Amino acid sequence: MFVRMCGLFFFGLVLVSGLPGMQPAMAQTPTQQLFALKELYPSLKAVGVLTNQTPSEELTRALNKASAATGVKVIVTVVNSIADLAPKFRELVSSYQVQGIWLLDNTGALSSSAARDFLYKNTVTRNLALLVPDKAMVSEGGLLHVTSEGGQLRLYVNQRVAQALNVKVPEQYQAQATFVSN
Repeated sequence: MFVRMCGLFFFGLVLVSGLPGMQPAMAQTPTQQLFALKELYPSLKAVGVLTNQTPSEELTRALNKASAATGVKVIVTVVNSIADLAPKFRELVSSYQVQGIWLLDNTGALSSSAARDFLYKNTVTRNLALLVPDKAMVSEGGLLHVTSEGGQLRLYVNQRVAQALNVKVPEQYQAQATFVSN
């Protein structure tokens, strides 16, 4: 299935709006991150990606690959300012019916404490998973951060958020999971 939005064609990926450029630093590939989120949140059908720049062609290909590999529709939207965050979030939830939010980077408008607090509060109240770009954000209220330590996949899971969302870490990932609380 191809989706056309903003004049671009993608498999399973919808680019809502954006700016040229973008290549965020990621500890794991988008496929690994999305796979881990889907393992914790098996009902995940669509995830909204928030970023501060339009993804590069390389990242777009990687997000398409992650979407195809997991069967999760990926909808990308660019947040240019803090004023953009609430309307873009509402659009992802109401227009695209996402079950999760994936914060690709912690820069620009998305790096402010007001933006993070908005995401932590609104994802939990709407029963949405929140995949965050660093483990410190898990302690603040994000559900999950996926990284690699010593060549091993590592999951950082906020225990309180997981309980609030009724998310269980599957048995096969218990040894790789570190539970934190805020």
